[in-house]
Amino acid sequence: MKKSLLLITCFALVASAARLCAADSRAEFLKLLDRPRVPLAPEIKEVGAKDGVTRFDFSYAADATNRVPGILLKSATAPAGRRPVVIVLHGTGGTKEGEVAYMTELVKDGFIAVATDGRYHGARSKAGKGSAEYVDAILHTFRTGKEYPFFFDTAWDVMRLIDYLETRADIDPKRIGIFGTSKGGIEAYLAAAADPRIAVAVPCIAVESFRWAAENNSGQACFGTVQAAFEAAAKDGVVEKPGGN
Repeated sequence: MKKSLLLITCFALVASAARLCAADSRAEFLKLLDRPRVPLAPEIKEVGAKDGVTRFDFSYAADATNRVPGILLKSATAPAGRRPVVIVLHGTGGTKEGEVAYMTELVKDGFIAVATDGRYHGARSKAGKGSAEYVDAILHTFRTGKEYPFFFDTAWDVMRLIDYLETRADIDPKRIGIFGTSKGGIEAYLAAAADPRIAVAVPCIAVESFRWAAENNSGQACFGTVQAAFEAAAKDGVVEKPGGN
C-alpha cells in the first residue's frame, strides 16, 4: 500500500512538473510572438450560398499595419447555434481560395471552416501567389538574424483570428481546430503550441529531415518552392550551387 501511494505521489509530481515546463515554454514562446494589440475592427460580407454552403468574406486587424483577409464557410441549412470550427492554412504558393473545396467538405461534415491568406500570399502579395516578397522575407531573416521567420507572424495572425472567432455567436470556442499543409502545417503547430484555445491541431507534411532529404535526393518538392531563397543564401556563403554537402 505504501509503495502504491509512493508511486502515485511520484506520478503526480512528474505530471505537475511537466505542466509547469509546458507553461514556461509557452510563456517564452509567447514573448517572441507578442506585439502591440489593436482593435480587431472586423469587416464581413456575405457572398452567397451554393449547394447548401454559405460563403462570407471577412478581414480583421492582426496588428497596426496588417489586415488579414479570410473566407468563412458555414451550412446554409443547419439550425442556429454554436458549431465547431476548423481553421485551414495553405502551403507555399497557395491561397485561401485554393482551400475552398476542402473547406466545403468540412462544412458538409458539420463544421464551420475558415481560411486566411498567409503573409506574402494571395491578397497579401502583389503577385497574388507565392511571390518575390516571400523570398525576400526569407532572405531578410537569414541575412540579418535579427527578425523572426514569417511563420511566427502567421501564428500571431491565427491567435488574432481566434480572438475574432470567439466574438461570433455561431462558433463554439471550446471546439476550435486547426489544419495546415506544408508551410501551413508548420504554422499550425506553432499556433497550437502558443494558443491553448486550439483544441485539436493537424499539421500535415510540416516537418522534414533535411539531412535525409539531401542524402536521398528527395527534397526537391519542398526546396523547390523557395529555390530562389536557397540559391541567394548559398551565394552569400560563396557556394555556387546549393547541395547536400
